[in-house]
Amino acid sequence: MRNSKFILLKKWSIFTLCIFIFSIAQCTVGFLSVLGIKPVYLLPLAVGFSMFLNQKDSAIFGLVSGFFWDCFSGRLFGYSSLILMIVCVFASLICFYIAHASLGNYMILVFLGIVIYNFVDFVFRYMIWNFENSWNIWIYHIMPTILYTVLISPIIYVLCKFVFEKFVSSENTNYVQ
Repeated sequence: MRNSKFILLKKWSIFTLCIFIFSIAQCTVGFLSVLGIKPVYLLPLAVGFSMFLNQKDSAIFGLVSGFFWDCFSGRLFGYSSLILMIVCVFASLICFYIAHASLGNYMILVFLGIVIYNFVDFVFRYMIWNFENSWNIWIYHIMPTILYTVLISPIIYVLCKFVFEKFVSSENTNYVQ
């Protein structure tokens, strides 16, 4: 009993540390920025860990990641949490019932997740308020961010898989492929 609580505490401490580090990286000005375009780090991290977790843990991981994203970016609190929770549960369900956790499936899930997140963000930030030339924002800022995020996501997947197998898998081995 005591050992299982220690394992659970270790698992969530590692998850929180990873979220915190990636939140700082995401908010650091100019970190891995190319031509003024910065990738998103928290969504690929959340999808990466969710592929190896059950649905409840994925939902919690998505909520915590989203709360950190909201706190560090100055957005409405809970906005990113709701979207990330849905994306993470979807990734967990896909990897449990339909596909296995692999780099190809991860890239597809990251692409779908980042497109959904940015489309919802685009609609609520620009389209509703009828900004002039709002499609230029989609084409010249959001699309390059999506592509850059997908391009760097394999590095994040390798890191997620390493962390999960090295530190977490002793408690939850039913998702490791």
